[in-house]
Amino acid sequence: MSIDLCENFAEAYIDPEKLIFESLEGNYDPEYEYANIVKGASYDTYPATLGLRVTGNQFQISPGQPSKFSLKLVRSYCHDVIVEVHSLIFEIVNPRARRGITTQVFHRLGPNQTMDFEIGLKKQDLKNPDLKNFNNVHLTNIYGYLTIFEQATHKWNDCDSSWGLTKEPGKLTRVLALDQKEHGWYGFWKERLVMNSAENETEELKMLKRQFAELLWKKMEREEKNQYAKDRENLKMYMQPEECAKIQKKKQERKEKAKKEAEKCHEEQMKKEKEEEKKKKKKCIIL
Repeated sequence: MSIDLCENFAEAYIDPEKLIFESLEGNYDPEYEYANIVKGASYDTYPATLGLRVTGNQFQISPGQPSKFSLKLVRSYCHDVIVEVHSLIFEIVNPRARRGITTQVFHRLGPNQTMDFEIGLKKQDLKNPDLKNFNNVHLTNIYGYLTIFEQATHKWNDCDSSWGLTKEPGKLTRVLALDQKEHGWYGFWKERLVMNSAENETEELKMLKRQFAELLWKKMEREEKNQYAKDRENLKMYMQPEECAKIQKKKQERKEKAKKEAEKCHEEQMKKEKEEEKKKKKKCIIL
């Protein structure tokens, strides 16, 4: 199977400022020294059609054998290409860089050159995933997504130092961006990853889904608190204290209601799973 990203790009484009560049949250992280590109980009910077063709299986990942993919550059000059997988259970096999739930492979490609990579289940213990950058990656499920970023290169070679990558403690351990300001345009592609699974879901994956739901809920709570604080400050500028208090009370009531509903859904799900386990045990006893 071959996907021509030159033709399909317009339908898949999503704002790269929200997806490629991780916003800095919490304490300062040296990783972000390299991620100052979007804010400094000139106004003539724009997303362009990717000059790449992908050969693979439509990003359906097999839990048994890693899925193989190949990217071919169809430009007439050299380009930098970054492939990233953001996932709790999948990873690029033998990645060139890794941080938290993100793995990367990247290369400087010449005309008609290809880069091959594989995506498979993570080798690390799925019960204890590395969550360093979880709050900065916008996952909606445990499977995650893949991104491809492409731009005309200014590099002379493909070594790690040319990419600004280092293995020294406290320094950059993941490539985040290319210099749009210098080159003027870029291409971007995002694709959802799915499990190609006729196989039954393991208990480990079920547990990871429950863990992900809890992490996502905490993340949403934190974002809501931050937004609440901003809204509160804005309200103080334009409204009387009594009016602000009424609005804040209603927001708090909505928040508590949503939390109770989420807890109720979680309890019902746990109850359902316990009932299914009991049925399985009874079936085994009868057999």
